[in-house]
Amino acid sequence: MNLHPLTPEQKNEYTRIAYYYYEAGQTQDQIAQRLGISRQRVNRILAECIERGIVRITVDRSPEEYFASESALEEKYRLKAVRLAHSLGADQLYGNLGVVAGQYLKSIVKRGDIIGCVPGRGRRARCSRSRSCCSRT
Repeated sequence: MNLHPLTPEQKNEYTRIAYYYYEAGQTQDQIAQRLGISRQRVNRILAECIERGIVRITVDRSPEEYFASESALEEKYRLKAVRLAHSLGADQLYGNLGVVAGQYLKSIVKRGDIIGCVPGRGRRARCSRSRSCCSRT
């Protein structure tokens, strides 16, 4: 969808509606009554808030979900450490793998350690998201 730029007043209205719905827990009907607009308009604005990035919806996957599987793999293959990365598809695989690998490295690398890296999609994905993993020495 080709979205036109919002005026400051429109952005304020969209943000207010998103706040009422997502933060204050009001229903679309309650918001419509409060602002004197239709429920359908509230619904359209909420959908547009997501498209415009005013609202970002994330699913916070708990790392505890992976602890049992990681431990089982460590034990079965006598590995020192295992970290699992969640991915819903190939397009997310290297980015998520890079993030998990970067987090693990950050937890074990000490000042003065020397790390050898080879070029790859996972490392490139991690470093493009956060330069801190590449600058720690």
